[in-house]
Amino acid sequence: MKLIVDSGSTKADWRLVGKEKGMESFKTRGIHPSFLSEELAIEIKDAFLDADIQQIQDVYFYGSGCMLNPNQQKVREFLQQIFEESTIQVESDLVAAGRAVYGEQSGLIVILGTGSSVAYFDNSKLSYRVPSLGLMLGDEGGGAWLGKTLLNHYFTYEMPEGLRRSFDHEFSPDLASVLNELNEVQSKGRYLATFVSFLFEHKKHPYVQEMLSEAFSMFFEKYVMKYPEKERQRIGFIGSVAFFFERELKKQAAKYGLEYVSTVRYPIEVLTEYHI
Repeated sequence: MKLIVDSGSTKADWRLVGKEKGMESFKTRGIHPSFLSEELAIEIKDAFLDADIQQIQDVYFYGSGCMLNPNQQKVREFLQQIFEESTIQVESDLVAAGRAVYGEQSGLIVILGTGSSVAYFDNSKLSYRVPSLGLMLGDEGGGAWLGKTLLNHYFTYEMPEGLRRSFDHEFSPDLASVLNELNEVQSKGRYLATFVSFLFEHKKHPYVQEMLSEAFSMFFEKYVMKYPEKERQRIGFIGSVAFFFERELKKQAAKYGLEYVSTVRYPIEVLTEYHI
């Protein structure tokens, strides 16, 4: 049997292929090299029958934070403890994104989920101009960055009053509680990204439109436009933020003269076909 995994920081999609009854699909929390734990390993084991684990020959894992070899090795060793008899391959989630959007073609591929990153994809190979810097140094345009900005505007009274009341009604945020949560939770990005739903619910509001435009414009300027012109002819997107704000991203692509290709929310189906 084969196991294909596509993981962001927040959640992971799993496909088990080759069982007599066909294919099994399920989700777990995201698997990130910075947040590996025994608790997560138990959660993953509980999603399988012991007999199935023994029969999995190959595990193909694509994940955020896995661009560098040390992180790939860290995730590989974590998964090897669970799937002891399997051959495990670990790739960046950008490879998954490129295969889902372009197949055998080439172009810029952008991930906008909890975090943000971009690379040039060419026949399953990636090249980078600007690395993904993570929440502390970057991730502009990603869900965590949007959530952080939204909370900042709420607590500093930059959010319009009517919208502020709606935000207060939905989340009742208390500064001490929010700061304590950010100190306590293992994945700050995952927590911050939970507030992005508010932006989607109110995305026609001028304040939200301006905020999204500034965020995505900043992302294009800092990351996308650093690529040479021959590599930034076409652009495709992947991730929940990209999916929910596809219209706004199409505008940005047109603004910077790039051909918009498509947005894929879940690449797991394409990856499954690829490995079958």
